[in-house]
Amino acid sequence: MRKECSVKKSEYLISELLGVPVYEPGKKGKPSKRVGKVRHFVFHPKARRVVGFTVKRPDIALMAHRSDLFVTLDGFEIEEGHILIDPKSSSVGKAACKHLGISWDECIMWQGLPLMTEAGDRCGFVGDVRFASADGAVKVVSVDRGKTADILLGYTDIPASLVKGFKLGVGDRLNNEDGEDFLRGAIIVSPEVLDMAPEGGLAEKAGTASAVVNDKASRAAANVSAKVKPAAAEAAHKAGEAVNDGAYKLGVQLSKTKGMFSNFKEEYRRARNGEDSEE
Repeated sequence: MRKECSVKKSEYLISELLGVPVYEPGKKGKPSKRVGKVRHFVFHPKARRVVGFTVKRPDIALMAHRSDLFVTLDGFEIEEGHILIDPKSSSVGKAACKHLGISWDECIMWQGLPLMTEAGDRCGFVGDVRFASADGAVKVVSVDRGKTADILLGYTDIPASLVKGFKLGVGDRLNNEDGEDFLRGAIIVSPEVLDMAPEGGLAEKAGTASAVVNDKASRAAANVSAKVKPAAAEAAHKAGEAVNDGAYKLGVQLSKTKGMFSNFKEEYRRARNGEDSEE
């Protein structure tokens, strides 16, 4: 007998669902069959809204590659310890985007993208995102300043009211195209975000204010450096402090960056933890 589905929470953090096993119902009373695991979260091209997630499926016989499966937010249920989907539903697979009335090629991923004001001031990168499970509306965006800075200074949570959304043509380079074919993109936030103080870091617990001052100084220096030396970010990747390596390789329009989408999360994870990419 299949387990009863649990009630979905009203809100989720992306980190709560990434990597969670995904199953489909078994046929004729048989146990549920594993499909894969949650790999990426996909955002609406214009609205501040999560539209669904992709499921990484295992290759056939460890040889034939299988593409990721797209699932909309209304296309899954929560069971104890895993996610349950119906592959025949219009909320799963190729029909899912048509079901939502959006173009797959225009959808984007936020994690790893730079957070900037309209004036070009930076405050870090998109880390975790809290969203409503009913409609995918973004509630909070957590700022990622790099592993070391987050531990020392703590985290900053930006309310959705201060997040304007994705903008193409500004921010970091998102793909590896040469010449004028490369894309830039960033998540634009209100200037008020620059004055938000991080919370919960070691410096705060130790009562050390100097770390916060140093953070503001380094952020200002980063803004100048970004204008004078665009290649500085690439050097920072190797130092393990920058977390936009995944964003650099992301690409926004999937029709132009085919292979980048499937590898984004893994590249972002390696950059986040200061690991080298595999050959």
